Amino acid sequence: MFFVLLFGKGALAQTRNSAIYNGNKAYQKGAFKDAETNYRKAFETQKSNEAAYNLGNALYEQKSFPEAEKAYEHSSKNSRKSDLRANSWYNKGNTHLSEKKYTEAIESYKQALRENPSLNNARYNLAYAQTMLKKNQPPPPPQQKPDEKKNDEKKQEQQNKQNEEQPTEQTPKPQSGRINKDQADELLNALQREERKVRDKKEKQKGHPVSPEKDW
Repeated sequence: MFFVLLFGKGALAQTRNSAIYNGNKAYQKGAFKDAETNYRKAFETQKSNEAAYNLGNALYEQKSFPEAEKAYEHSSKNSRKSDLRANSWYNKGNTHLSEKKYTEAIESYKQALRENPSLNNARYNLAYAQTMLKKNQPPPPPQQKPDEKKNDEKKQEQQNKQNEEQPTEQTPKPQSGRINKDQADELLNALQREERKVRDKKEKQKGHPVSPEKDW
């Protein structure tokens, strides 16, 4: 439910303030754009809370919700009348609800109830906004059991170990079994030196003089 209260200043004031008077007539006929024009003119001239509230209603009917919120913000915070403050907060909550801004709607309805605890529509819409906020929150991630978490960690550890053991593109590839002449000569010299060391060791153990090392 949307509260529509078209505020004026009495017959004499309406005559003097034709903008609000004409705005009320246009609103009642459903000519919301004309109503907006007149209410805006009255608000810019007087900065009155009533004109701000009426302007918010005209903007709301045109689905200009951000502008309507600003108009209700003015009347909800500056008016000395608790009923006007309560209705402003309530209608502001409706603009937030229309935009699916459930957190903001909840705060506005709470403010409306602080101003007027008997505002049952605000209490109903507050419960609805809280339900929608909870419904649209992302579900929490599933909780793992301790055993499942331990198994996952063990699997990850094994996978990391396998990745370390697997050769990467930077790992040198094994060389072929063929060797060149220089490599063959080097291997032969190494074998001969090893054989000579073994032979000299045996000769030394027998008490024979050790032959001097000579190049091959």
